[in-house]
Amino acid sequence: MPLIIFLITVNLFSQSEPLWINNYPADDLYFSGIGSSNTGNKSNDYERALIQARLNLASEISTSINAETQIVTHDSSNGGYSESFTEKLNQSVEQNLKELEIVDTYYARSQGYWVYIRLNKTRWKSIQNEEMSLLLSRIQQILNDDYFDNRATTADKLFKLASVSGLLEQSPYSTIVKGELSDVYLGNIYDFVQSEIYRISSTISIILAEQDFTLETGEDFELIFSGKGIENYPGKIPYIIYNDEMQFYKVYSDLAGVVRLNMNSEFFQEGRNIMTIFVDSNQLGFTESSNLTKNFISEQKEFAVVLQSASLFLNINSNKRDLDFVAEPLSTIFAKGDENFQLTDKRSEASYEISLSLNFTDYPRVIENAPLMAGLNCIISLKKNNRLLIEHKINTIKDGGLTYEQAYRRVFNKLISILEQDRTYIHEIEDEINN
Repeated sequence: MPLIIFLITVNLFSQSEPLWINNYPADDLYFSGIGSSNTGNKSNDYERALIQARLNLASEISTSINAETQIVTHDSSNGGYSESFTEKLNQSVEQNLKELEIVDTYYARSQGYWVYIRLNKTRWKSIQNEEMSLLLSRIQQILNDDYFDNRATTADKLFKLASVSGLLEQSPYSTIVKGELSDVYLGNIYDFVQSEIYRISSTISIILAEQDFTLETGEDFELIFSGKGIENYPGKIPYIIYNDEMQFYKVYSDLAGVVRLNMNSEFFQEGRNIMTIFVDSNQLGFTESSNLTKNFISEQKEFAVVLQSASLFLNINSNKRDLDFVAEPLSTIFAKGDENFQLTDKRSEASYEISLSLNFTDYPRVIENAPLMAGLNCIISLKKNNRLLIEHKINTIKDGGLTYEQAYRRVFNKLISILEQDRTYIHEIEDEINN
C-alpha cells in the first residue's frame, strides 16, 4: 500500500506541462478562459486561478459583445463612456456566467496552479438573448400604452424615460437591445430613448409672467411662470431656480405646468440679482453620469431681482416743539451707513416709519440757587401702515443747568451718547425688517 501511494504521488507531480499554458486555445465553438496563481498555498492557488480564468473568459465574451456595439458606442459617446461601458460589461458578464466547463487543470511547485475553462458559444448566445429579453420586457412595462397616449403629460413621459435610461445604463446590452414598443415603435431601444429624451425636453418653453422685480429688504414677491411643451398637458414638471452664488430653489409646477412661488428678500443680495430657471433633470430621475442625460436639453430663462435697502421715514415727536437742536443729531444717529435700511424725507415713499417720542420734564427747584433739573424719556417705535411692530424704551435721563433750556440740552446730549454707544435698537429694527 505505501508503495502504491508513492507511485501515485510521483505521477501527479510528474505531469507534463499542457500545451494550452503557452498556446492559448482558439475554438469557434467555445469561449475560453485560463487563469493561474502561484503563492505557495496549493488550495488557495486553485481558487485564485479559477477566479482569474473566469475573469479572462468574461473578458473574451465582453470583447465579443463590444465588437457588436462598437459602432454605436463610438458614434454616441466619448472615450470616457467607452471605458465605463466596458467596465459594466465585464462586471455583468462575470456575474451571469453559467454552465462553465473546467477542461483541464495543472499544478507544479514551480508554477503554481493553472485552470482552463470554457463556455459553449451557442449556450452563451442563448443566455445573452435571455438577458436582453428580460431587459426589453422591463422597458416595455415602463413604456406601456400610457406613454404613447395623447393624455400622457410631458412630466410623466420624462419620468418614464429616466427610468428606462437607468436600466439601459446598467446593462451591457444597452445599445444593442431591439424590440417593439406598444405597436408604435420597432427597432433599437437605445436610439428611441435617446431621441425621445431630446425631443420632449428640448421643446419645453418657459414663459415668465414678469422678468424684473424690485423689492426692499424684508419684502416678498411672487414668481409666476409656466412650462409649455409639445404635449397637451405639461404635468408636474420639476424646476430648479438658482443664482450666481449657486443658491437655489427646487419646485414643481402644477398639472397645468404653472409655477407660483413666493420668494423672500433673504435669498438675494443687495443690488441686481440674476436668476436662472430650467427643468431639473435630476428630480426627474436622470443621473449626471448617464450618457443618455446629455440628450436632455432644457431651455434656460433668466429674470432679475433688484434688492434695495428698506426705506424708513423718521418722525420725531417732542413735547418741547421749540427745541432746534433735536432733529439733526437724531437723523445722524439713524444714517451712519452701517444700517440695512435708508432714511427718506418723503413719508409716501417709505415702507416703514421710525417714531421717536421725546418727553422732557421740568423738575421744580427744591433748594434756593440749586441748578434747574430736567428729565427726558425716549421711546423708539417701528411702525408699518400705522401698525406698531417694535418699541424700544430709554430709561429716564436727568441733568441740570442754569436754565431749563440748558438742562434740556444736557439730557438730550446724554441721550445721543447712549444711542451711539448701544445700538441695540438698530439691530431690533433690522431684525424686524428682515423677517
